[in-house]
Amino acid sequence: MAVKILVPATSANVGAGFDALGLALSLHNTVTMEEWDKLDIMASDGSLVPTGTSNLIYRSAKAVYEQLGKPIKGLRIRQENPIPMARGLGSSSACIVAGILGANALLGSPLTKRQMLTLATSIEGHPDNVAPAMLGGFVSSVFDEGQVFTARKEINEELAFAAFIPNFKLLTEKARAALPKTVDRRDAVYNLSRAALATAAFCDGDYELLRVATKDALHQQYRLPLIPGGERVFEIA
Repeated sequence: MAVKILVPATSANVGAGFDALGLALSLHNTVTMEEWDKLDIMASDGSLVPTGTSNLIYRSAKAVYEQLGKPIKGLRIRQENPIPMARGLGSSSACIVAGILGANALLGSPLTKRQMLTLATSIEGHPDNVAPAMLGGFVSSVFDEGQVFTARKEINEELAFAAFIPNFKLLTEKARAALPKTVDRRDAVYNLSRAALATAAFCDGDYELLRVATKDALHQQYRLPLIPGGERVFEIA
């Protein structure tokens, strides 16, 4: 039996909601997966992906088998990757979620959404991308005492999103390394108030508030130097 999984691209932070807010976009990776007598991985769209045990879809699927105490001989995985890799659209989260959803389906769906989301967060390190990748919509997430708690809101169809995709990669590890170890309390309050306002804006449909709510003091100013032309993109937006 083979299963087919579609996982959306995601945009995390949504300005001020650092590591907490995220939303799903109308761009999807597609993965088909079935149990096999060996590991057989290929990208059907010709994109370059790891074909061994380092493949993130396989690693995430294997984590499900291990959590449930099930043996795994191998998997046959075919993936299509329209989501550009290392460009800020949640490509790694899409792989993690695809692996977990696919493995759970192959094993008869024993895990709840919260269990799967908690496992995905433990692999990714934070829930802001994996939560909307798994649940869709606009999602606020908290990782507390080993569990993920979420609140989800469907995104109004009148909203459209544009992605500015650079012609170079920026790995998450490098982007996170650019952040300071401590933040000023004024910056923390600045973001806290705007993250709350962004959530209210999506819930109430008052999207004019997003002009203020998406401003940030915790991460954007430190990461923009890593993105040539990034400040100009902000001005245009």
